[in-house]
Parts: sequence; C-alpha cells; structure tokens
Amino acid sequence: MIELRTTCGWKALIYKTLLCHYSKYYEAAIYGEFQEATRDCLNLNLDRDCAEWFVQWLYSGRLGGPESGTDLEDLFKLYIFADEKDILALRRDVMTRLVHFGFDYLPYREIALATDSLPPSAALYRWAVEWYSNHWLPTKDDPCQQGQEYERLPKEFMHLVMCGLSERAELLRNGKKPICLCCREPCRFHEHKSYNEWQESEFVTLTVKKLVLISFSNQHASVWVTWNALTVPRS
Repeated sequence: MIELRTTCGWKALIYKTLLCHYSKYYEAAIYGEFQEATRDCLNLNLDRDCAEWFVQWLYSGRLGGPESGTDLEDLFKLYIFADEKDILALRRDVMTRLVHFGFDYLPYREIALATDSLPPSAALYRWAVEWYSNHWLPTKDDPCQQGQEYERLPKEFMHLVMCGLSERAELLRNGKKPICLCCREPCRFHEHKSYNEWQESEFVTLTVKKLVLISFSNQHASVWVTWNALTVPRS
C-alpha cells in the first residue's frame, strides 16, 4: 500500500500495483531510482475534490459529472494531472466525458488553464480549439471574462481557432455542413496510435491479494475490481 496526499491535508491509502498499472510515471517513482521511491507516500498536485475523484476512478473506472459534483474545471484539472503523470486511460475517460456532455459555454479561465499546461498536440488542447471553432459566438461571450483571463490565451491558440473558423466559413459558403467532432467523436481525442490499437480487445489480468484487475489494452479504463466479493464493472 502507499499513501496519497494533497497539500490540503487529504490522504488515502491505495495499492501500489493499481497505481503503477495505469501510470509509468508512478511505476518509476515507486519502484525506480527516484527520490520518491524511498517514501511510503506520494504528493498529488490536485485539490481535495479532484484527488477524491482520481481515487474513485482508480477503483471504479467512473468519473463524476456535473450532477455528481465534477464540473468542467475539475475535468480540465484531471486531464492536466493525467498528462503530467502519464495516465493515458484517465485522459481518455476525461475526453470521452467532455465530448458526451456537450457544453454550451467554455470560459476563458478553463481554456487558459489548459493552454498554460499543455502543448497544442494534447487532446484537450485540440478539443478546445475544435469547440471554439464550432461553437463560439460573440453573443455568448461574458463581459466578465475580458481582461486578464482573455489576455492569458496564447496567440497560437487564437491562430488555430481563427483557422478553424475560416475553414468552417468556407464549408458554409460552399453549401456544406461542418462536422462538429468535438461533440460526437470522442475516439478522435483518445490518442490511439493506430487503427489496430483501437480495435484491440486483449485483456491483461493483474492479481494482488483480493484485488483483481482486468484492463482493456492496458490503456482504456475497462477494469473489473473484485473486493470482498463485490464486483464493479468499469466502462
């Protein structure tokens, strides 16, 4: 077991094997030559809510939604955390949730959070560009967002959005309907290396005492957790 901590005083004990199964970063931190490997605890760069959702995701494979307390900012923070710690399955689950929810409005604050922390090649960054290219309207802009939050947006992001808006306008001029990928194609943001990787259906089984994990391609959160005769499917 290893203890996860946050700066706000939150703590949780989880299985090392479970954490390492999803993250090469933590595998190196726990079993490698990092300084962290000599400790019995790890510090999470998350607030309390996101830390709780992360641990819940590890054991159940389920991310909360707006109706259960996880809002847009939480999803962005979880993705950035997953990017830092090399947790591909969590990044994929966050992107699936973002695409399926469909948001009417993306505040500059969240966009700046992503662009400050991620490269343009990151799935969340690309999704934000797609959303603004397909859904942004001047009438939806909140005057309260002007000023510092708007100024934080990098020129590269604005350029990509302008290119997207230009392509959309060209399609409309030619009588074609633009396809909104940010609302209907989660797999586009799942970072699949190839079509074959997307099609894989092999299962990898790990057993740790009473904990049994079965993962889809080692990357998707398709895991069954068995604990004291309780079985919970991950989807």
